[in-house]
Amino acid sequence: MKRLEEIIGEDQLPSDYGGKLMSTSEVIQQMGKRDEGGNSVRRQIVELMAVKSKKQKQFELEADETVTLNVYTKSSSGANFTIKKEEETVVDGVSVKGKGTTEEPLPCGTQIAASIKGPGKFNVEANAESGKGVDHFLLIGDVFA
Repeated sequence: MKRLEEIIGEDQLPSDYGGKLMSTSEVIQQMGKRDEGGNSVRRQIVELMAVKSKKQKQFELEADETVTLNVYTKSSSGANFTIKKEEETVVDGVSVKGKGTTEEPLPCGTQIAASIKGPGKFNVEANAESGKGVDHFLLIGDVFA
């Protein structure tokens, strides 16, 4: 956090990063992002997944919440994403890959799930397609209520 404050002044940082501006969740709410039912974003799930062979992340939804999940990457080899609610598979094997080549990767975003309903504990699993090296994936979920 201190390094961030050295690079960017506190008058330009959101309050949840030690600055004086409104928090990122307040900014999201002001942007007015809504789902098909007209519900606004309550919060976001943001996870960086460094995947060598397999990686898991968990999140929880309340009874009145739904989530839309997107994954962003430059990985040319990619990974398959599965989402489970306890033991039930909700989304199975969505492939996410960057565009371009290994030498010139280009970023890509893929929606892996829309309108997953709570309540429950969910597990997102990424399985690398190549297993060579570590690939990075940014999981972003917009939670609506």
